[in-house]
Amino acid sequence: MNEDTAAVVAELRALTDAIQGLRRDVKQAAACVASASLIAVDASRSEVFAVYMDDELMKVADRMVKAMNKASGD
Repeated sequence: MNEDTAAVVAELRALTDAIQGLRRDVKQAAACVASASLIAVDASRSEVFAVYMDDELMKVADRMVKAMNKASGD
């Protein structure tokens, strides 16, 4: 019974790690989608301004991901 318990605990830990990895991936994807949407809207308004904003929006997206990870304790 002790070996069964250890196996269940190990499986739960593996599942928890997988879920945390998935959460990180989803957060990063959401930040990228939001950033891409902002870039697309901006590009439709002003192509010159959009070129400048591309880099700035990617920086904002990176900061968003880092802040969300910090807030969730990752």
